[in-house]
Amino acid sequence: MPNLSAILGGSFEGRQGTQGAQGIQGLQGSQGLQGLQGNKGNDIVEGKLFNASETLLRVDGNSVNIVYGTQTSGNIGLCSNPTGDITLNVTEIPTDASFDNQVLTFSVVVTQTGTARTCTAINLNGVSKEIKWTGGSLKTAISGSTTNNGYDIFSFTGINTVGSASTTENYVVLGVVNGDFR
Repeated sequence: MPNLSAILGGSFEGRQGTQGAQGIQGLQGSQGLQGLQGNKGNDIVEGKLFNASETLLRVDGNSVNIVYGTQTSGNIGLCSNPTGDITLNVTEIPTDASFDNQVLTFSVVVTQTGTARTCTAINLNGVSKEIKWTGGSLKTAISGSTTNNGYDIFSFTGINTVGSASTTENYVVLGVVNGDFR
């Protein structure tokens, strides 16, 4: 390239190049829920549950009657001094569209006092439900995991397999036993 200063006389300074387009800054993430206080001391910070507790329903006998969605009965029953098989009755489970596709969880803790007792029946809003036990049967589920003196925990999950909450007929109940706590 020829020397323009020598040809034309004088000095020339070239133009400074233009700066390229600057990248667009990405969207900044929105901040999660912060400092919300859940029911009964359940702390939710930034959308994360840090502490959780359940209300315990104490029962002396063979029937555990839980009223769904209330803080007075919770989802866990402690059954002391049972004289026979135990029935779990859960009432006031919502049956409107706002409760479609929901899963329910309940537990019965049995204080065994000499004869092992078992939670063998569940009624959801008055509808008797078959319990599908771990291993295929109650006998298999309790084999080697229950005690005559101590605590046994019967945990149940009700899965709405249809999606519609219009009736508790739509729930399948799964049961598992954790036991022999002394």
